[in-house]
Amino acid sequence: MSDFEDTQEQSSDRAPGFGLVLLLFLLLVVGQILVAALLYSLETGGVRLDLTTIALLANLLVYPLILWIGVRVARRSWGECYPLRPFRLSIVAPLLVVCSAGAILLLEALSWAPISDAYSKAVHEALAGNRVSELLLVVLVGPVWEELFFRGWVLRSLLRRYSVRTSVLASALLFAAGHGDPSYAMVVFPLGIFFAWLVLKTDSLVPSVIGHITINAISRTWPPLLSLVGYDSEKIREAGHFPLAVLGVALVLTAAGAAALSRAVAEEDHCTSQESVCPEDD
Repeated sequence: MSDFEDTQEQSSDRAPGFGLVLLLFLLLVVGQILVAALLYSLETGGVRLDLTTIALLANLLVYPLILWIGVRVARRSWGECYPLRPFRLSIVAPLLVVCSAGAILLLEALSWAPISDAYSKAVHEALAGNRVSELLLVVLVGPVWEELFFRGWVLRSLLRRYSVRTSVLASALLFAAGHGDPSYAMVVFPLGIFFAWLVLKTDSLVPSVIGHITINAISRTWPPLLSLVGYDSEKIREAGHFPLAVLGVALVLTAAGAAALSRAVAEEDHCTSQESVCPEDD
């Protein structure tokens, strides 16, 4: 089967459709907003939490509930909805190269995107609190939860009712929409497709989690990393764009890593049919 062959699995009517997927997505968004508002209101009771810690706690409290609801409404096991199966370790090295170098290209793309000032200010304020909470939220908690939900429950639920192409695009669209600003969403939309491709080829969420964590980690740590090779990160911040030499190296590494990753995942034999991605209950 080609990566996004337009085939459709004949499956049970119990499989969640677009309506239920959208409903659970909205519950996720609204739930985080309500929990964050509740935690923020605790300040009046003498408990003071910065916005970053509030966002972290909202993630930790809401996502597990949504994932549990997903299992219940899909009538599947946790392992079927959120597969964390072993995969070929030969995938890891090229995956790290692609995501590390690709993160620089994504950051450059975001610097050109017409992102609204209100959105940029909101994100800055949300991540300007406790440094530990920020790293946990952006580099660990956020990527893990998002992969479990978008590439786990959403993608695998849609695959039981719709074609591979439709399921991948719909899951990537919801993933992009979850980032708020339309311009920001357009830049991260291809990431949703890439992570879905990884899941389809490996039948495991672990590679997409590793890739997501890597991209987010580079997005937060690139200044000291570039300083190690002689670049002035403060000047780069002021300019708003990466030097051409950095972008050139990132482009070459991304292309080379992508070629190596494509060869590595080709050895995976888990995703030869849509049935192998979403096996039906016995």
